[in-house]
This record gives sequence, C-alpha cells and structure tokens, in this order.
Amino acid sequence: MYKEMTADDHRQNLDLPEDYTVDVAIGVGTWTAYAPRNLERFERLLEEKGYESTHRHFEHLDIHEVHEFVLDDKTIWFFAVMGTAVMAPYMHYASLFGAKKLLLAGTAGGLKEGGSVGDFIIPTQTTGNDNSLYYSQSDGREQYPDADLSERLFNTHKHALSSVFREKTVTCEMMLAESWEDIKGWSDNGYAAVEMEAALVFAIGKYFNVPAAATLMVADNLVEDISIFSDEHKASSDERGKRLDIQMSILIDEALHG
Repeated sequence: MYKEMTADDHRQNLDLPEDYTVDVAIGVGTWTAYAPRNLERFERLLEEKGYESTHRHFEHLDIHEVHEFVLDDKTIWFFAVMGTAVMAPYMHYASLFGAKKLLLAGTAGGLKEGGSVGDFIIPTQTTGNDNSLYYSQSDGREQYPDADLSERLFNTHKHALSSVFREKTVTCEMMLAESWEDIKGWSDNGYAAVEMEAALVFAIGKYFNVPAAATLMVADNLVEDISIFSDEHKASSDERGKRLDIQMSILIDEALHG
C-alpha cells in the first residue's frame, strides 16, 4: 500500500514540484516543546558559520514539522520531533526524494557504568522494537548505520570533544515505562545508551540505500541513577547546551560535505 507509493506519488500529494529533490535530512530526536529551540540553534549556527541560505517552513500538514534550507546548492530538510513514528515519514520522504545522507542528532539515557552526562555516543548498531522490522525484516531488530558515515562523525567529534565513544545503543520510545530492571538489563548486555529513533532511521537508510548515522549526547545517566529530574541534570544545563551546539555544528558541516 503506502510502502509501494513512488516519489512522484508523494510529490503530488505533498504539493511539491515534479522535479523536487532533497540532498540531506537532519532529524533531531526531541520533545515537541524543544523543537523551536533546536531550530533556533540550527539557524544561529548557520549564521555563525557564514552560510547564506533560504528557509521555508512547509504548510502541508503531512510535512508541517519540516524546515527546508537551501545553501551551497544543497537542499537540507531539518526537523525536530520525538520517536520513530513521527520521524519515520520525514526520513522516508527525504530518501524517496533523492537524499544522499540521513543524519540523526539527539540525546540519550546513559547505560554505561562510569559514564558521564555530556558523553557522546556514535552508535555502531542499535536494537529496536518491531517498528524497524517493517523496513528490514531479514536483519531482525539489530540495525546498523553506514560504516563510513558513522566513522567520519566519530572522528570529527573526537577532534572537537573528549569522551566520545563508538558503541551500541538500544531504541526504546516508552521512556516513562523504562524500569530499573530494563536499565540494568541493557547495561549488562553492553548497551551504552538508550534513545528513541536510531533503529528506524538506520532501517530506512538501508531500505533506500541511503547512508544513515547518528550522534547522541548522554543527557541523563540512567545507570548511575541520574535522571532528567536530578539536581545533577539541572546543573549541567549550560554545559549540555554548549555540547549540543558542537553536535549540530558537526552535522551542518557533514551535510555540506561531499
């Protein structure tokens, strides 16, 4: 049904020109209330880097969370949403429209004993739920980023930051349903962080043969019992903001690379 719809079908349904294309999709996994803050960060960093761009916010309801930026002859889709079900169609459309890269940014819950808030994880793989199986049933729940793109993100982060790791993560969208048994189980099985979107982004990338990768900052160190409600989390707000600026700056440069 919808999976068989072509790029032309979707362009027509979304009121886009027949020759409309996308070069890169940047998705930020975040709460809806933080979407304007992430858009402001993206626009501010473009300006600080000296990039001139045109910006359009789509009015069509099916892509109303997507912001289009055209710079250096590249069309970049930027959207800040939470969870696979919301992010999936935007990554799907971008892939159909010719995207060369799918980039995921966001925060994650730390599962690594001895880890710290502010650490960066560049996933080597992620284990998702049944959602990712709709794009990649043969691989089961384990989904993988593009190796070259992931390695490039890792090296760029290491150049700019300390405490950057390449390790596996787990995708779980039910944040408030996570129990201490879940946290310990994931940690004991070698997962470095839990996030909400990576498995499906990687699965979409593989399905459409589009390189996909992710960069995640540890915002709450769950295995060390530091949650988003902890004093330690609140005290790290300014530092986390600075590190998210670095994260987004790296993705902007990667979007324009190659």
